[in-house]
Amino acid sequence: MICKNCGYDNPDKVTFCQNCGKRMDGKKVCPSCGAQIEEDAKFCGFCGAGVEGKAKAEVAVATADENASAPAKHSNVQKVLSYVGLGLLAFSALMGFIFTFCIGIETDIATLGKSYMLYEYFGNAYENISTTGATVPQEILLYLPNAFGTLISAGALIANIVFFALTVSSAVKQFAYKRENTNFTKYATGTFLSFALFSMLFLALHAISATSTASSISVNGGITFNKPTLAGLVLSGIGFGGYCCCCIASNISKFKNSKVLVNGVITLILAIIAIVVLGLVSAPVIQLKYSYSSSYYTQKMECSVGYFMASALSAFSGTDEYLIKLVAFEFLGFTSQIIIACLTLKLLVKFIGSVCKGDKPEKLLGSAITNLVFSVVNIACAVLFAQELVENSTSLEGTSLGYAMPIALLVLNVLVLAGVIVYKVYSSRMPIAEETTY
Repeated sequence: MICKNCGYDNPDKVTFCQNCGKRMDGKKVCPSCGAQIEEDAKFCGFCGAGVEGKAKAEVAVATADENASAPAKHSNVQKVLSYVGLGLLAFSALMGFIFTFCIGIETDIATLGKSYMLYEYFGNAYENISTTGATVPQEILLYLPNAFGTLISAGALIANIVFFALTVSSAVKQFAYKRENTNFTKYATGTFLSFALFSMLFLALHAISATSTASSISVNGGITFNKPTLAGLVLSGIGFGGYCCCCIASNISKFKNSKVLVNGVITLILAIIAIVVLGLVSAPVIQLKYSYSSSYYTQKMECSVGYFMASALSAFSGTDEYLIKLVAFEFLGFTSQIIIACLTLKLLVKFIGSVCKGDKPEKLLGSAITNLVFSVVNIACAVLFAQELVENSTSLEGTSLGYAMPIALLVLNVLVLAGVIVYKVYSSRMPIAEETTY
């Protein structure tokens, strides 16, 4: 039914317009004598009574009654979306939990072996280290990658087991015992995101890709996720994406407010940038290009490496001062990558909450500024580390260097900070979010 006053398309059989509150027939009833009079009449033409104030009260009461009965159908849709969304989130958490135990990488570079699982860092990785005749800085340089590998592997298993246990516990409380505020969505989201985070860090630990030619011999390869890890990321990502879509559909009425909609668009853009940042964290840090020609052969090499793979190019030899510098730069550089990944994940969770539920996230600015600071630290470590490596290795003389990943991280985190500032300025006028369905 089309409202004669504002043109809004209302459901059939409504008495008052759901948009403007006017009667659908363009009339109103005199509260004194019951006669039907024109909507804009201030006095009744039959009894002479003033009707404006009373009519407004009548409209308000009737509109409230109408709105109380109309949302029943909408409420049922919300309920269905809620259960579907929670089911998809539970699936995402389950996939994240299962595939955490399969986190690993594989490579087609023959000299690096075929694959590495996170369990390697609970024994096998240390057995392959030979420290005979090594100085203290050499031993530190040899053990540091394995120490980070152990921390990442242990962190992945502990965090995922804890989050999934809390997810199951809260699910039982919420669905079996009908308790409220069990934090099921919080813990299930934590299970999926912890799996994604530690998978990215595990890949970053081994990051390398290389293209090398020597006469007719060529090498072209790199390190990627193994198939179980990739499958886990895809399946759990689909489940989490479906949950987000159900959240948006269930809370779509919030986005009818233009301010909430604009804030949702801003945080959607920021969420996309944050996802790109998380992907970049696992990429190689330094690019090296090397070319050598002799009367016997011509060799060209292009190699992109992470901190720990780059230190292997030094053959772990050199003066103690040089090796200590390598240790310091790779420790600070990789630590900055971990911090950037964790802070970006924190921001991503807040951005997703705003996009999916129209929430107004708080405390974004501090995380964005800290992220930018560590992006600067990361690029400084990459530059200093690579220069030390090339200057002190005769086999890398004449190598040209590139820093695409840390530069890209810096640029993206500048964009995130700018976006957060724009968001905070605009969201200061945003209404307080209503409670969401789930």
